Amino acid sequence: MLFPILVLMLAAATPTPEMETRIAAACEDWWHPLDANDAATATTVPGNGLCINGFIDAGTDAAILDDLRSTDDGTPLLVVVRSGGGEFDATMNVAEALQKRRPTVIADTICASSCANYIITAGERRIVRDGSFLLHHGGITMDLMDQVRPQVEALAKADPTIDTAAAVSAMRATIVGQMARVR
Repeated sequence: MLFPILVLMLAAATPTPEMETRIAAACEDWWHPLDANDAATATTVPGNGLCINGFIDAGTDAAILDDLRSTDDGTPLLVVVRSGGGEFDATMNVAEALQKRRPTVIADTICASSCANYIITAGERRIVRDGSFLLHHGGITMDLMDQVRPQVEALAKADPTIDTAAAVSAMRATIVGQMARVR
């Protein structure tokens, strides 16, 4: 006998307004002495909150991911971020991990560059707090080659050991790989 299979798509649970207010206030208290362009750090807030502050680069992403792993998978996750941006790969590591959790992401004060491009967009629900700046400049495109080629050519003139064709080819491969990761 065959039994019908029912597949339910459950919507991601969202934090309550009280949870949002409490966790956002805890993040503001935590990062009060910090600068949004410091090296990134993160901290968890009881009730499944995660505060991220600073420039996300190789190394700081691992600490953020450790804090993310310590949050509860079964409870709505609320992430409050204040960041001037970060390095592509490091920020994407954080964004991809966040996206799997389908959190609410709140941009507080400033969310610029890769924060706006990748971190806030990783949220199932996204909030930009009043008085905050969301500074989005677009993402990785092949137009970057137009910027890279003259820089590589100038370096090659100063250092004849640089193989311009190989350097441009390597940069093209990097950009293509980054574009694939964003899609």
